[in-house]
Amino acid sequence: MNKRRGFTLVELLVVIAIIAMLVTLLLPAVQSAREAARRTQCSNNLKNLGLACLNHESVNQFFPTGGWGWSWVGDADRGQGEQQPGGWVYNILPYMEEGAFHAMSGDGIRDEITQAQMDGAARVISQPLALINCPTRRESRPYANGTGAINASPIPLAGRSDYAISCGSQQANELNPGPATIAAGSNGWGPGSETGRSSGKIIYSGFSFTNSKIGVNHIEDGVSKTVMLMEKFVTSDWYTTGQDWGDNETWCTGFNNDNFRSTYFLPKQDTTTDRTTQDRARYLAGSAHGAGIFVCNGDGSVEMIPYGIDPLIWTAKGHRSNGAEVVVGGN
Repeated sequence: MNKRRGFTLVELLVVIAIIAMLVTLLLPAVQSAREAARRTQCSNNLKNLGLACLNHESVNQFFPTGGWGWSWVGDADRGQGEQQPGGWVYNILPYMEEGAFHAMSGDGIRDEITQAQMDGAARVISQPLALINCPTRRESRPYANGTGAINASPIPLAGRSDYAISCGSQQANELNPGPATIAAGSNGWGPGSETGRSSGKIIYSGFSFTNSKIGVNHIEDGVSKTVMLMEKFVTSDWYTTGQDWGDNETWCTGFNNDNFRSTYFLPKQDTTTDRTTQDRARYLAGSAHGAGIFVCNGDGSVEMIPYGIDPLIWTAKGHRSNGAEVVVGGN
C-alpha cells in the first residue's frame, strides 16, 4: 500500500524562510522602480507647467505675473498683467486646458469684490491640481489652509503646490501690499516694477514677482541657461499640517514664499522639523527626491540639479542677466 507523503514542518519552515528572503531582496527593487516612476511624473509635471508659461509668454509677451501678495488670490475679471492679484499658477490655467476653472473666480465685475466673486475664488482654491504636486512628496488633495484672502470666502482646506517659479537670485521672495484699493484700479505698488523693482528697495532678477512683466527679451543670459521653475523645499513632517511657513497657503496666492523661490541658498532635500532653520527654509528650493531637485529652464527643458551644485553656479542660474546688483536699500 502506497502512503501519501506531505511536507514536514521543517520543510515548510525552510520554504517560508526562502520566500521571506526573496521578498526582502525584491522589495528595494520594487521601491526603486516606483520612485523612478514618481520622478518621471514629477519631471513631466514641470515640463507641462513650463510649456504653459511659454504659451502665456507667447500670447501676452511676458511670463505669468506674480500677483499682489499672500492676501490675494486670482480674479478672472482682472486680466493677465499687473492688475491681476493671483499668482503664476492661476495665470497659466488657460494655457493648460483649465480655462473654465480659471473663469470660476470671476463675476463679470472688474473693480468690485462681490460675494459671488469671493465664493467662486473659494471654489477654485479649494481644489487641488495634480499637475502641481510631486507624487514623491504627497498626494494631490486639499490641505489645511493657513491664511485667508481678501478676495475669497474663508475655507478650511485648500490645494497646495510643490513647485515654485523663480523670482531671481536674491534672498527675498515675498512681499505683501496689504488691502489694495481695487476700485481705484491700483494695487498700491506704484509704477516702475514690471521688470525688477517691486518695493523700491529690492530688485527681483527672475521670471515672476509682484507686478512683473518679464518677457523672453529680458532673459539676457539665455532661456536655456536660466531656471524658470523649481521644486520647493517643504519640511517633511509638515507636508499635511500647514505649519511650514513656506507651505501654509494655497497655490492661487500672489507673490509669496509658498509659490515663489530664489536661488540665493543651495537646494536642500526635505528634512524633518528644524525650527532653527525654518526662517531660511521658506526661501529654499528642495524636494523629496534623494539625488536633487528638478528644475524647468526658460526654454521648457527639464533637468535635475544635484544638492551639491556649486553655490555660484546655482545663484547664477536664477539671475536672468547676471550683471546687476540684486539687492539695494535697507529694511
